[in-house]
Amino acid sequence: MSLSQINSLEYVELSVCKIKFLPSQISLMRNIKGISFSANELTSLPAGLSSCSNLTFVSLAMNSQIDWSDAVSVLGKIPNLTSLDISNEGFTEFPEAVAQLKDLTELDLANNNLTALPDDFYEMDKITSLNLANNLSLNYEDVFSHLGNFKNLEKNINNSIDNYFNKNQLALRNLERNLLSPQKFLENSQQKFQNFSEKIEYS
Repeated sequence: MSLSQINSLEYVELSVCKIKFLPSQISLMRNIKGISFSANELTSLPAGLSSCSNLTFVSLAMNSQIDWSDAVSVLGKIPNLTSLDISNEGFTEFPEAVAQLKDLTELDLANNNLTALPDDFYEMDKITSLNLANNLSLNYEDVFSHLGNFKNLEKNINNSIDNYFNKNQLALRNLERNLLSPQKFLENSQQKFQNFSEKIEYS
């Protein structure tokens, strides 16, 4: 059976498979909505991925060898992509190419080594869900001072940080220092993917 015959497939979990490259035939998965390539050995993405017009969620977490300029050239052509997980990549700097993905509404940057976020990041003003947990050297005071740049968040931001964390549905969540073991990461990743699948299924 070829990929083109799997018309009902909407979600694919390919985490921890030691995948180094993806076949171009992935473009035949026309109805795919969410796909996770977490914890593999990818260095690039096939151009055909941009043909998956129903794809809204991609996880590339724990693929530290990936060429982000190349990856963004593909991700940026996926017409309905709104959610990207690039947690656990070992970033010390935010990859500038990712800032080109202006239509993202959800971005997961948790468990990296970021110290600051560039001005281009704050131009991604469609973001409504942002995870920066466990970037222990990140200047969160600076991050909070720029939150007003996210126009879709302005109506939810309260001057009280306590209220912000309690009420804002898209807060910078889980800022506690919850260092994850590999097993815990995989459990969280699988749960996140399951939650995404259920959200789409019942929406």
